Amino acid sequence: MTESFLTKAKAARAQHEQRDRPLRAVPDQPGDPFDTPAPQSTGGGAGYAQTALTNELDRVRSAVKGTRNDALNRAAFSLGQLVAGGELSELEVRTALTDTARGAGLDEREIAATVASGLGKGMLNPRQAPRVQILRGIYASVEQATERFEEPEPLEGVLDPAPPFPVDALPGGVAEFVAALAATTQTPADLAGMMSMSALSVAAANRCWVSGGSGWTEALILWTITALPPASRKSPVVSAIAEPFHRLELEALTEHQQSHGSKADLLEAAESRRSQLVGKLGKVESAVERTKLEAELDAVRAEIADLTVAPPREYLVNDFTPEALGLVLNENGGTIGVLDDEGGVFGAITGRYTNGTPQLDLILTSYDGKKPYKQTRVGRRKVHIPWPAVAIGLAVQPSVLRDTTQTPVLRDRGLMGRFAYCVPADTVGTRSNRGVPDLPAHLAGQWDKTIEAITRIPLCGPDQPKRIIQLTELAQDAHLDYRDMLEPRLHQETGDLAFMSDWAGKHAGRILRIAGLFHLAAGNDPAHPIDDRTMACAIVVGDWMLEHAVRVYGGWRQAGGRDMTGPLSILRWIRRDGVAQFTAHDAHLRLRGQSWANPDAVQDALVVLVEMGWVSSVERLYADGKRRNRAGLFIAHPKLTESAR
Repeated sequence: MTESFLTKAKAARAQHEQRDRPLRAVPDQPGDPFDTPAPQSTGGGAGYAQTALTNELDRVRSAVKGTRNDALNRAAFSLGQLVAGGELSELEVRTALTDTARGAGLDEREIAATVASGLGKGMLNPRQAPRVQILRGIYASVEQATERFEEPEPLEGVLDPAPPFPVDALPGGVAEFVAALAATTQTPADLAGMMSMSALSVAAANRCWVSGGSGWTEALILWTITALPPASRKSPVVSAIAEPFHRLELEALTEHQQSHGSKADLLEAAESRRSQLVGKLGKVESAVERTKLEAELDAVRAEIADLTVAPPREYLVNDFTPEALGLVLNENGGTIGVLDDEGGVFGAITGRYTNGTPQLDLILTSYDGKKPYKQTRVGRRKVHIPWPAVAIGLAVQPSVLRDTTQTPVLRDRGLMGRFAYCVPADTVGTRSNRGVPDLPAHLAGQWDKTIEAITRIPLCGPDQPKRIIQLTELAQDAHLDYRDMLEPRLHQETGDLAFMSDWAGKHAGRILRIAGLFHLAAGNDPAHPIDDRTMACAIVVGDWMLEHAVRVYGGWRQAGGRDMTGPLSILRWIRRDGVAQFTAHDAHLRLRGQSWANPDAVQDALVVLVEMGWVSSVERLYADGKRRNRAGLFIAHPKLTESAR
């Protein structure tokens, strides 16, 4: 069995304690919540392992059908690490996993193979160090900690600066508007860029599709998420981008009231008469009277049908239940948009209104835009939508992305693979309060005209064929070249994008959608094909999206259910400032302005970093040289500080 990280550390400490031990560190100021005398009991080992065992078994039991084998594999891997670390016995873990999986309804042969695979891989990555010992200090000296650093777990480039949004790749008028809006609000151009593309999708959905050749078509539906912390001025950006839709909705409402306002009272009266007639019909005994009432009822029904008109056109909603979404789509040409800076739509998708059970069928279908959606339930209106289409642009806090790791079904069902992600560099703390330009009125007007021009293209319905935009031969070749480059990267064993194939597998289609949106935003007629220049710009934006998605998915992969917001923030601080040694209190003081960084969360983040090998810890003594300080000294991996030297 592989010798565990903590076992090696204990042996190193024992050797060191045979020699004279120097005083290792000066304690923090009295009263520091991170720095109080440690209790005599060390604790943390067996309880840590048993809690991990219980939690993993619970995850297998509660896994949704279709995801249980994957949950079993993850549990076996995690517990295999503890087996290799000597915290749990292999027989205990194998028996518990098998019994739990059997109770969850998995097949015996499937159970045996999955448990064996997961345990085997997990035992190659021993894990033992419990939280208490990490926080107090694993090693007895800085020298020991430094000597025993090994290669840390890879982080898929999430520490590297994310590339800036390629504003120049946007169609000319849109690019000018995005650049000016970013300058006016002093926000990253990434935010306005992502939201503007989703806004173009709100305008274009169910009006056009784009052809990828060989019968392949993609709807012009784009879902984006841009993650920025509080006070990042997300709201002004979203409001400016959504403004044309609010104007169009107001105009539609005014026109509807002028054209049909007089019918509202007549309709209400007719519906009242219908209710009265239905009540009388239920009580009448005379056949003659029944015939008379039925004739009156038929006449009222015809009057109601004549007075009933479609509601005014809507473009945006900010919140919905799955049932309400179906009704909105049913009455709105099958399409609606979400441009929001709160992320409330995630509450609806993840089950806030349905006892925590995600209702994903309609929302998933509304991204694909290819097949009809029908819903018939007792006591509810029938819903039949030929091509449901929901375009989404969200500007949210990073916690929204973090919370998705706590709901594996969102990725297992393909929801998260449908979003384009962006986590830009935050401008908070670097903004100027003087000389900030206003958004030029002509650029705001230009954006308004771009959106309105697309919305003038008639919506496609079941009684007419889809309006499909073709590609020129050169544009088709460029897209094929990109697909040829992307395909081997998805290979399950050798591809560098295999770990995020649910996202990358949809990326060629995503680029087609972007090309279609750029084509319309430039004022081109849908009957004209997309040229190679437009496709090249779509590929530039697609490459940028891929870079950001790798960072988001890389964080998810390394997290394994852990919250990586704090660990990554600490790593960036270490790298940026060249911090070689620090305490938990130091980290808290430096990062406490961030919403996640309370003292407990800072300690949790440091435990994760030690387990991943990016940081180690050294015990400290109080000034009397006898009592062990509860707060250890943390040592950064040399890789983090090399660039700062």
